[in-house]
Amino acid sequence: MIIVNIDDQVAFVYRNGIQIGQTPVSTGRPGFPTPTGVFSILGKDATHRSKKYNNAPMPYAERLTWSGVFLHAGDLPGYPSSHGCVHLPLTFAKDLFETTQAHDTTVVITQSTSLPADSAPPIEQLLSVAETKASGTQATNGALWEPEKSKDGSVAIIISGADKRIEILRGGILIGQGPVSFADPATSLPEALYVKLQPVPGKPSPDWSAVLVASSQPASATQLLSKLQLPPAIGNGLNELVVPGTLLITTPGPLSPENRSATNFVGIQASDASTPP
Repeated sequence: MIIVNIDDQVAFVYRNGIQIGQTPVSTGRPGFPTPTGVFSILGKDATHRSKKYNNAPMPYAERLTWSGVFLHAGDLPGYPSSHGCVHLPLTFAKDLFETTQAHDTTVVITQSTSLPADSAPPIEQLLSVAETKASGTQATNGALWEPEKSKDGSVAIIISGADKRIEILRGGILIGQGPVSFADPATSLPEALYVKLQPVPGKPSPDWSAVLVASSQPASATQLLSKLQLPPAIGNGLNELVVPGTLLITTPGPLSPENRSATNFVGIQASDASTPP
């Protein structure tokens, strides 16, 4: 996971919740804002050139949106100076390019300081109150559970407060979706991302690491999730999917098409992550 902080002009790289890299960055200057949100790397090109800005070189480019926002090597004057991309030092951009994988690396862009923090296990809290009645079919009450559609790849679990809906993707492919209910109809989920951590043998460690995308939102996702109820077809299958590296994304917004990339990965607050022409 890569976290880019716009206010501090710095980026952090994490593997299973452990920081393995840190670098200064330069994000979008006034009039060319870098979008905040949760993104998946859509593609990579070590020798990419800009189609918008005079064929300008963009070494070690990693695409975040189809409208042209990338991570790539670029100028670092100490303040926001790009056309919306995230500029990185050349050597760091090269090392990062060789470490990440398209469709399997998550990039979180936040406006204010937001570093991973220890978190109680939200998925286990959620499953503890999931409906447990047996279901005779795979699709009930609008729920769909088809894990055979994608048997490999990273897992992302997305919950929308506006839609009161959950979606599960594996390897960027939708394998489950359905309605969720809240004990309190006025419940508002935070814009946050949780990463399932790799246990450290012989050492006590938190089960999840949490990142708030919007710092103004309350950091009480675990309490909120504990009040959710899931369709049985989904609730009975999630336990098998949650492994180190699993992502849980919560958003008060809708799961609308304009907030998606072509890989069906939801970008929270990603206003320009539109599908390619």
